[in-house]
Amino acid sequence: MKASYNRPSARPSPPPASSMPSTWAPVMTGFVVASQLAFVVTAYSHAYLDSALTRNKFHISAVLDHDVRSTICACVGLAGLFSLVMLERCRALPRPKLRACLAATCGGGIIATCTVRESQYVNGHRCTAMVAFGAAVALVWIVAALARDARGRRAASMLVALVVTTGCAQGLNIVGEENFGIEVLPSWALGCLELGLIFGFTLCICTSATAGGGDGRRQKRDRSESPPLAKAF
Repeated sequence: MKASYNRPSARPSPPPASSMPSTWAPVMTGFVVASQLAFVVTAYSHAYLDSALTRNKFHISAVLDHDVRSTICACVGLAGLFSLVMLERCRALPRPKLRACLAATCGGGIIATCTVRESQYVNGHRCTAMVAFGAAVALVWIVAALARDARGRRAASMLVALVVTTGCAQGLNIVGEENFGIEVLPSWALGCLELGLIFGFTLCICTSATAGGGDGRRQKRDRSESPPLAKAF
């Protein structure tokens, strides 16, 4: 009698988590960082050359409250939107649609913040700023959770603390100005906090620059073993 052996069936390889090679992620990270720096440099250098940058008009909303400046920064923000979405499409991590949606929300919020000026529609300007910063925080947290990156989680935690601090300061300013006619936090201090948020987000992007490397099999295993926060999305 001939012994029969059951040959193991070949398992199909899982589909890639992203439609683009993960090797492009560091390259797109550089584009995101460059667009963030270009946004800040363009806004503040134009305001300085226009003699509009003062201690009382140092926060980002006051700097963007200009016809030409807001238009230029919106164009720079459009490049940032494209690079941020492409970065999330390049990462070989689970939930690519969710990450790309958050990236688009963050970039779109930045463009809307430039378009909706503070002097024209203050409440709309505040809402667009909250959408941009909120999507940015959610994005860096989800990337760090899916990549199981301890450094990324620490950086995201510091960004959350900075967002809460800036939000509380802005809230105190709104209450003080609308009810008591006083400015609780001066413009230069609020502007420093906002610049810290921008550079903090850029730091988080740099920290997670290599997140998402590996083949599809590893990504499938990471997805099955992802923490509860990752599974919730």
